[in-house]
Amino acid sequence: MNTPVRFSKVLGLAIAFLFSSSILATEGITVVGKGAVDKAPDQFTVNFVIEKRHSTLSKAKADVDNKKRLLISSLKALNVEEQAITDTQLQIMPVYPRRDNNGRVYLKSNVESGSEVITSASINNGDVSEVYFDVKRTVNVNLNDISLYETLLDKAVKIGVTRISPVQSQIKDTEALYQQALELAVKNAKDKATQMAEQLGVSLGRVIKINEHGYRIPAKAMRGNEMMMSNAGDTSHVGLNSVNAEVTVTFSLQ
Repeated sequence: MNTPVRFSKVLGLAIAFLFSSSILATEGITVVGKGAVDKAPDQFTVNFVIEKRHSTLSKAKADVDNKKRLLISSLKALNVEEQAITDTQLQIMPVYPRRDNNGRVYLKSNVESGSEVITSASINNGDVSEVYFDVKRTVNVNLNDISLYETLLDKAVKIGVTRISPVQSQIKDTEALYQQALELAVKNAKDKATQMAEQLGVSLGRVIKINEHGYRIPAKAMRGNEMMMSNAGDTSHVGLNSVNAEVTVTFSLQ
């Protein structure tokens, strides 16, 4: 084999090697890294709904307002801060007794014209039937101490609160926890890529690309064994909330 031919083959091998190395360096290996940090929730949200149905709107409203005042007084007595309490506007819904053949109720008001308060309904045959009113107000409370929940629950039931939502647990400041989870996700990605490269007989190179995925830390309703109430201690088990992070990292190979 003459020298030019030999040189040509060597050059071809060198170019092929450089080309394959370039592909490894450019395309590399892409892995997904995940990290999670668990922490017990430190904020708890619960909604108390106060409802009353009555034929007289003013009496229904007075009953709801009185129960709301008693509930808020109980909250303040438990040292719940005022800014942690939010109550919705009064909701009023007329309840009609029956409808005519066309599915409509003809209303006759016994108050001055222009008033939105309807106190009676006139049916086709001319009979007048009483209209009832559903009056409702919701009180939203943020608690920092779950141990207050059982005491508050007992007071709310005695006051006459109609409905109580399941407690939603959450973490106040998640940013610091997320940064910890993000570090764990990056480390997880590097560890995975290193292990894969070793199995392939190559070395891990520089980082070509890294993407951080969006994250969400949902509030969690406390049910089942996370909220166990016993006659002995009425103890709530809040469990743990998990703050998650995820990244996609591409490493070059050499």
